[in-house]
Amino acid sequence: SQIDICDVDGKKITLRLFDFAGQSSFYPTHQYFLTPNAVYVVVFSLAKIPVDSRPLRMWLTNIAYSAPKSSVILVGTKRDLCSLNDEGLQ
Repeated sequence: SQIDICDVDGKKITLRLFDFAGQSSFYPTHQYFLTPNAVYVVVFSLAKIPVDSRPLRMWLTNIAYSAPKSSVILVGTKRDLCSLNDEGLQ
């Protein structure tokens, strides 16, 4: 979806949201949506990281390759399903 937010110094600011939902069948199309003039929000489950961090690494690698100067905001969900020890989340 696309929302025109406002004008800043004569430039229109537009918000575009793409939800890839982690479906592997759409991986080949991601390259068409990753642009250098963007802020990326990568949402991932903290509960899955110790078991399988490949999807998170894939996203961060793709963003770094396609938009190396873009900002990335990481949002970890399901913290309540993780325990904390001396080494971090478990």
